[in-house]
Order: sequence, then structure tokens, then C-alpha cells
Amino acid sequence: MFPGKLCWRLTVNLSYLPEILTKTLLLEVTSVPPITAKYFRINARSWVSRPCLRFDLGGCKHLPEVGATIQSRYALASIPSISNLGQLINLQPPGTSLQHCGIACHRENGCVSFIFDSVTQTCRGYPSIRKTSYSRDEKPYYYNAVYDRSQGYKHTESGNFSYKVIEMRQNKANASALCVSQGSWLANVRTLDRQTVLQTAIQQNNLLKQDFRFYVSGQYTTQWQHSDGAVIDITLWSPSNPDPAQGHCVMLTQNGLSSVDCSTMLFLICEQ
Repeated sequence: MFPGKLCWRLTVNLSYLPEILTKTLLLEVTSVPPITAKYFRINARSWVSRPCLRFDLGGCKHLPEVGATIQSRYALASIPSISNLGQLINLQPPGTSLQHCGIACHRENGCVSFIFDSVTQTCRGYPSIRKTSYSRDEKPYYYNAVYDRSQGYKHTESGNFSYKVIEMRQNKANASALCVSQGSWLANVRTLDRQTVLQTAIQQNNLLKQDFRFYVSGQYTTQWQHSDGAVIDITLWSPSNPDPAQGHCVMLTQNGLSSVDCSTMLFLICEQ
């Protein structure tokens, strides 16, 4: 489907016509008003000798009123019932536009999708995605495209976050930079639910579980803290941890969080 603005380019080969005409005629047509469709049918009404046609169609998604940053991050989708998106997240947008609603969702922890009512100018956030296409017969909403499975991130409702295991060994500084380069950050394992989700996913992968050590958010200064400054819950640590003598960074193991030297080369887990 091609919701919103539809752009296409049509090339017609005229090599068999007299030289007075251009051999290759390039036409660009923009649909006004926008067209939303699954299929396009071409009905040739007349021709010379025999019908022959080459037709190339390319569509692009367009989010009305959305700024460039939000447009590149959020995609339009739909769902039969908004209740299927999960528990409502209260958002406080900096303004009353669709763009401001997207900004508020992006800032709010756990917000994956949102709905903006242009009539009442209300903005509502939700923690999940149910469908990544659009239909006029369903309720429209916008979802953060980086949470789409095609981007490599897996969303989990039990832990209320999306994560991606990157199988490239890095030291802690480069691991953090690698996540940032993808518009994410090292996974913040702040609850037992999150820790269990990640441990279970890795344990089910026969390759990853062979070396069950992954950089996650956290570092020791005067105390053990996540990257956002919150103190790491003591119940998340594995036995005999944390231990600053082993290192000042944090890794996830099958037994919980552990201290690790920041120069150690490990796989990593990014979070969106």
C-alpha cells in the first residue's frame, strides 16, 4: 500500500517513431489528491499496430504535518481496535501538532506508537505495535519504525521495551557508540522482568549462549549506576557481584548482572 503522497516515474520507449520525436520520453507524475491502493490496473484504450507498454510505479509513505525527523522515524499503520495496542501512556507534548505528539512519544520511556486526534488535538501513546500497514477501514496510528522487526529490534511487552543483540565484539566505549550510531543505547536492565526476557532469548540461541556475556548499561563511579543515573537494583546482580575489583562496567550473564573490565571485548545488547 502507498498511503499519503504517491510519486511515480513513467518511461516510454519511442525508438520506433520518427526521429522528430524524442526517443526516450521521461514523465514524472504526482498524485493530487493522494492515492491509497494495493493494486493499480492499466487499461489500454487505443494503440498503433499492437499494444506495448512499459510502466514503472514507485510509491512512498508520507505523514501529513510531520516534520522531517518525525517523518523518518514514524510510519503510518492501522489496527481494528486501539485497545489492542496495550495500556495507554500519558504523553505531554510540547505543542498541539502531530509532530509534537511524535516528539513526546519518542521522549517517553516505553512509548512505541501513538495516536493524534487533529480535531481535539489530543495525543495518546501506547507500548506496542500490532500491524505495520495501513487500511482506511481501521483505526490509524503511527509507530516507531525502528521497532519494526525488519529493523532487527524485537519488541517484548513483558519487559515493555525493544532490544537487539549485536554480535560484534566491542569494548564498552565502542559498544555504547555502536548503539548510539543506530539511534539506540545500551540496554538498561532495570527490572527482573527485563533481565528474564533477555536471558531467555539468549538461552534459546545455541550460538549466543556459548559465551553468555553481553554489555548492557551500567558503570561504577562511587556506586553502581545505569546510564541514566539510577542505582542498579541489588537483586539484579549475580552471586559475588558487584565487585569493582573485576571492572567498572556491567555485563549480562545467565546468572544476572556482573562486573567486567571495560576493555573486555564482548557482544552487546542495544535498546530502543
